[in-house]
Amino acid sequence: MVRIIVKGKSAIGFNCYHTSANCALHPQVTPLVARSGIHPPGIVPEHFSPRHSLVGTGVSMAIDWYKEFVDLTYEPARDDLVCLYSYEAAEGITKEEATGRIASESSTGTWTTLHTLPPRMKALEAKAFEFDNNLVKIAYPLALWEEGNAVQLMSGIAGNIFGMKALKNLRLIDVSLPPAYMKHFKGPAFGMDGIRKMMDVHGRPLTGAVPKPKIGFSAKEHAEVGYETWMGGFDFVKDDENLTSTPFNRFEDRVKYMSKLRDKAEKETGETKSAFLNITADTETMKKRADLLAEYRLELRDDRRCRSRHGKRHDDAGLLHRSRAGHPCAPGDACRI
Repeated sequence: MVRIIVKGKSAIGFNCYHTSANCALHPQVTPLVARSGIHPPGIVPEHFSPRHSLVGTGVSMAIDWYKEFVDLTYEPARDDLVCLYSYEAAEGITKEEATGRIASESSTGTWTTLHTLPPRMKALEAKAFEFDNNLVKIAYPLALWEEGNAVQLMSGIAGNIFGMKALKNLRLIDVSLPPAYMKHFKGPAFGMDGIRKMMDVHGRPLTGAVPKPKIGFSAKEHAEVGYETWMGGFDFVKDDENLTSTPFNRFEDRVKYMSKLRDKAEKETGETKSAFLNITADTETMKKRADLLAEYRLELRDDRRCRSRHGKRHDDAGLLHRSRAGHPCAPGDACRI
């Protein structure tokens, strides 16, 4: 046994390992410790089962807890989500310890060993079950994930786990989503068949182009370039990611000019034409811009990588284009698209 010196008045989160019921050394705190792993102020634990030091904290902790989340005999259930990670363990950490941390932190585990948990929680543990060099597959029970909440899923499989000191590098390579999870998402409002029907284009690729430079044209100049693009045979014209609503090219002006010249191009070519205009902004502004595009029969571009909690869409506002140039939303800022 090793005496652990912790600076300050409390040692938060490090369990007494003497027993999960009553401890002669810490009788006044053991029931709380056994359930939560928290030591109230003034109580400093003295006995641990040390394995690895936590750099800079002056304490050591047992890591046997993480091994519960590694099972090479586990066979994923039909409804499990299976993630493939590329990882590199920190110095002194084995692959079992590293991957066990990934599975633990992204499911029912935590950063310290908990001794008293409801038996049913065992079935909710993620399992690292297959290794291949620096790759690991981890299976997650379906019950861990709220129906239709992609944001919650990403918080689990691509969230806090990227900040663990036991891992030098970590990357989410792939995730297999079972039908039981996917059925809660509506999917595309139109799909390729719907787009072709809307544009009356069959037997050839749909085509589109972006006016260049991506930003700098006035709303009228932008629309004129769009008109030339449509007359050259393209089906779509698309705003680039930097163009939203600038002093020299306001969104509302661009909508009006583009719709006017779109109508002219359709009349002269006999073909259906359209444009994707960039609605990226705060949520309420985006909703207003989407409604304006629906009024003028134009399409949407949104560069924010966010979905509402239930993935709501403006199904009546036309097509939606989302590009690789996305940026995270501010906390609590969910778009309706």
